Order: sequence, then C-alpha cells, then structure tokens
Amino acid sequence: MAQQDIEVVLITDTPSLDLGDGIRTIETPLGAKLLEWIPNSRSGWLLRHTLQIAVFTIMSSLIALRFRWLGFLVFNHNCESLVGQVLVMHNVFSAEFAARPLSRVQRIKALANPVRIMRISKEILLSRPSFGRLLVSVSEGARPDVERLAGGSDRIYVIENGVDVRRFGQSNDLEVPLLVSDWKRASGIDHAILFIGHEWKRKGLDELLIAISALPSNCGLIVVGGTSQNRQLYDRKITELGIEPRVLFAGEWADVRPFLAGSSIFCLPSHAETMPLVALEALAAGLPIVLTPECPASGLIVEGLNGSVTNCIPLEIAQAIERTLSLGGGEANSEKIRSTVYQYDWDTVAKGYVDLVAEFCRSARGPASRSSTQQLEARNRR
Repeated sequence: MAQQDIEVVLITDTPSLDLGDGIRTIETPLGAKLLEWIPNSRSGWLLRHTLQIAVFTIMSSLIALRFRWLGFLVFNHNCESLVGQVLVMHNVFSAEFAARPLSRVQRIKALANPVRIMRISKEILLSRPSFGRLLVSVSEGARPDVERLAGGSDRIYVIENGVDVRRFGQSNDLEVPLLVSDWKRASGIDHAILFIGHEWKRKGLDELLIAISALPSNCGLIVVGGTSQNRQLYDRKITELGIEPRVLFAGEWADVRPFLAGSSIFCLPSHAETMPLVALEALAAGLPIVLTPECPASGLIVEGLNGSVTNCIPLEIAQAIERTLSLGGGEANSEKIRSTVYQYDWDTVAKGYVDLVAEFCRSARGPASRSSTQQLEARNRR
C-alpha cells in the first residue's frame, strides 16, 4: 500500500519493527514489557496472554480512535482492537471452538479460559450487522464460517493470505540452526518433520506425535512455537510414546526459514484453520506439506507433487508423511513445489486490499469521506 502512496500506520505491541519506507509503526504502551515477561508456570502464561489481549485491546482502540477521527480507514486484524471499519478474520474463534470434539463438561471448562472468552466475545460483538463493518475472509474455505459470524454474505470480501515468495524461496541458502543439526546427529534422524504453531491441540500436535511413533526411528519431529503451551504435558506424552529422543521442542523463533531449510516436510494436521501462513511459507521454501482437509491450503496440494492430504487420524497422518517423503528432494523438485504458490505472492494479494481501500473511500460516508482525496489506511494488528 505504501508503494501506492497510501499512508500506512501499523499499531502493534511488538517493539522495534521496521517495515520499510512509508510505513509508520506505533507501539502500544506496556506491550514490550508484557512480551519481555517469561512466566515459569502454565498459570503464569495464561495470565500473561490474558493481560496482553486486554491491554492491547484497550490501548490500540484508544490510538485507532484518533486515526479513525482523522479520516483513516482502520483495518482490525483478528478483532484484536475494538475499532475498525474492516475486520480481517485470520481466525474465526467461535467456529473453531464449535468444531472441537468436546463433551458438554469439557466445553464448559474450556469456556472458563479468559483468553478464549475475550476472543470469541469480541468477534461476535464486532461483526454484528448493526455496526455495518466489512469482513475479510483470508480464504474461500473459511468464507462460510465468516458468513455465519456476520449473519450473511453482503459484507464479506475474500482476500487470501499471501507469502513473500522471494524471501522464503531463499530458505535453503540459510544455515540450519545448530540445535537442529546436533539433534539430528545425536538421535540418528534422517527425515525431520516440521510443525510450526502456537495452539498445539487445535493444530493436531497430539495426533502428530502418535503418528511419529508409528514411523521409522530415523524420522523425527521439530516443534517450533508454542511457548505458552503446556510443555510438561507434551513431555509426558512423548515419554509415554517412547519417542523422546526423536522430538525437538525448539521454542519461539522470529525467522522460521532456517528450520524450513533443515526439514524434509512440513506437517500441520489441524482440526480447524482459515489459511495458515506457515503452509504457504513452506511451499514457497520448496518444502512439501501434509495438511488436513480442514485447512483451506490443502486445496493447493497435488498428490505426488507437493504433498499429501490426510485426516487428523494418527495412522493416516503417518501414511501421508511416508507418501510425501517418497517425493524426494532436489532443487528441481523444490522449484516445482514453489511454483504452486506463485499466485499467492504478496504483490498480487496486496492488490485486493488496495482495491478494497479504494472502493471503501468511494462509497464511505461520515468521517472516512474526509479522506476522499487520499486513500488512508491504519492497519491495526498485533
């Protein structure tokens, strides 16, 4: 957007972000302090996450209100704020929660989580028809969930997630992290399966661990992300499965490309998804992927070329991984895999947002119409 002479302001709780010329960042108060806090217990992580959402909701809303009054068009990503004429639904938390196979007692217990309550209640409130907000679904596959949330299709736009094809296409040029190389050597791992995600249970890590136990001993699993998850629970799981040496919990990394370079395939057997960026990034890196049908990115998979589709059932996941490993490697094959996401390059995807800004400014009434001579956007996200 900045390249189109649109003034772009990013409201974030992440410090020291440099997004290039023409993009201004505003950090929310207390955001950096909360990010620096590393709890040493499960309850501590829950408290930190709860405070992060609550603080960002309040602070970002106050900041965004000023820009809204100045005539900016505010994009609210994932309903993290309370302000914004456009909601970009990277997740539909209410739909994801409804899809989880929980008993009534488990569902009630799950709703006691303050993070879940805040996420679901905010998206239900902000998407109400009476507010007239536009909603962006990040994939065609997620559109039905967004339409149910919005109570119809008249306010829905589909602008699919994108990926920096050039940047992730350079992943194999990067050095594989030392902890990965050491782990492979010590555990006799020839084929590393990569999992990246924060919400481990929803993204199918439990089933993937069982699948790893059914694979040959030279197959291992790298788990990136999920610092706030119950690590002790998963340590017990891998011990019970007898695969402790074959699983590497790598923690949080700002740049996942070195892990893509050090892996044979990427696997995300999610129970519910919209359009995960990590799947597009893996393909852009030339890495074959294994996904479930619940993930819209599975529509990009061509069996025998760039991966496999599987149900979230451990034995079927293991079989899909074996099929995908048989594809082999090599630069020629990696280039074929990369070609399947060329249409998702950010330069192409961004045009959808530029067009949406232009359309909104043409039709807007009230505060946004004051900016009719210049398209303005404040992207409000965490």
